Amino acid sequence: MAKTVIILDFNPSSVNAGVFSDRGRSLEMVEYFPGPANGDMKKAVAEVFDAMRSKGITDFSRVIAGLPANLVSLRIMELPFSDRKKLEEILPFEARDVFVKNVEELTLCAMPLADGRVLAAAVEKALMSEWLEFLKGRGADPFWVTSSLFSKHILLKRFDAPEVSAFVDANSVTVVKGGKPRFFKGISGGVDLSFALRALEEDGVVVGKFYATAEAARLLKDLGKDSEVLNEYAEGKSGILALARHFKEGQLNDAVNFRHGEFADGKEIRAAEKGLKRAAALLVVLLVLWVGYSYLRYSIASASLVQSNKKLEGAYRDLFQGDRVVDATLQLEAKLKTLKDEKGVLKGSVNPDDIMAELSEAVNRNDGGTRIYSLRIEAGRLVANGYAGSFEGANSFRDAVSRLPYFKDITLTDVKARAGGGASFSLSASIPERP
Repeated sequence: MAKTVIILDFNPSSVNAGVFSDRGRSLEMVEYFPGPANGDMKKAVAEVFDAMRSKGITDFSRVIAGLPANLVSLRIMELPFSDRKKLEEILPFEARDVFVKNVEELTLCAMPLADGRVLAAAVEKALMSEWLEFLKGRGADPFWVTSSLFSKHILLKRFDAPEVSAFVDANSVTVVKGGKPRFFKGISGGVDLSFALRALEEDGVVVGKFYATAEAARLLKDLGKDSEVLNEYAEGKSGILALARHFKEGQLNDAVNFRHGEFADGKEIRAAEKGLKRAAALLVVLLVLWVGYSYLRYSIASASLVQSNKKLEGAYRDLFQGDRVVDATLQLEAKLKTLKDEKGVLKGSVNPDDIMAELSEAVNRNDGGTRIYSLRIEAGRLVANGYAGSFEGANSFRDAVSRLPYFKDITLTDVKARAGGGASFSLSASIPERP
């Protein structure tokens, strides 16, 4: 469904309105309402709106307003960068000494130009408030408030123009260099146009070709300048068509728009807030879904863990019958540690029976009347307590044990005489691990 876009272009001597049908891919002018100002701009605007309503045009989806160029103060500045966002941040500080009014009383915009220059445009805040209130009172709340002067360079894009070209109509002159705007100036006749062109030449800018409306072409001819006449941009329509093309090409991020800061468009803010609310609602939905998904996974994992614990307790009771099960996991860990310690003692295929047999062999080989009455095997260590017929017999037993392959690091200690004769002793040895 087509939307209706109203474009208003105010000049010192006239008010022009274009009604456009926006079908997404195209923006077509369907009605044109010219109105001479005759010294009373507000009365002329009211008459234009009355004429639109008389034709049933009452619902405006978007409104664009181009202020008269004589209400906009312009200054050319040289700054070390051209990034639009940075320019807007520093412009209030850089412009303090270039405008007659205090910057606190102005709404400012910046526009990068060719040759590394920057255009600073300013409108008095009091005038902005007055115009916005007046337009809202007529049922029009423009989202873009500018001057058509800053969009007329768009009209030269479709021409295979030389490096420096200019568009001139009865109210302004716009110069483009290398595809970028270089100069803007509002004019009110041949004298103003002559001064503007002379200032350009003194600045080293020579226009290679002029494009002009029929009336402006006559002014240029009086100054000795040839031009190509663009009949499609009849007087009164050039500003409207420039704003329409600028809007349709979607280049508003680079356009001069005085509706920012305290004059920001309420509809745009509400649309942004609505978008944020939608995003927040979607985020809440996603969060609820994530919580539900996490809870489902937790429930499945918990059920699986309970089932696993039941199976583990059953297996523990089967393995260790008679034990009271409190925490099957911890109890199994303790059992495994005990088994690991016992494995350390028996590791290498050595067992107590083999060790005792070897010691018996050592006793039989010793003729010292040796007897073993206590034997302890733990953690790869053997400790044997016994007695022999003499001290020499105890030493002979130690030598016999040292010849056995089972033992290393043999030590004989606590050798003492016995009351009934002979000697008691304590023998210790390490038991190497077997492959």
